[in-house]
Amino acid sequence: MIRTVHVEQLGPYRDASLTFPDPFGWSEVTGSSMTGKSTIIEAVVAALLGVSPAGGSVDVDGIAEGATANRVAVEAM
Repeated sequence: MIRTVHVEQLGPYRDASLTFPDPFGWSEVTGSSMTGKSTIIEAVVAALLGVSPAGGSVDVDGIAEGATANRVAVEAM
């Protein structure tokens, strides 16, 4: 169960954290089109499994403009 996700320099995120209030229940990531919902899901999969959701290597094109690296941290229970 995931408690928090922290993303730095990835897609539209420079420094963002998401906290899921009930890690044993259902949570949803909502927002307008092109705001980074899929980026969060892909970051979690890459952090936990080391591969992209499609099964290939992690796409570094998602690094934020002007950044040289990104970081994803997942806190699980």
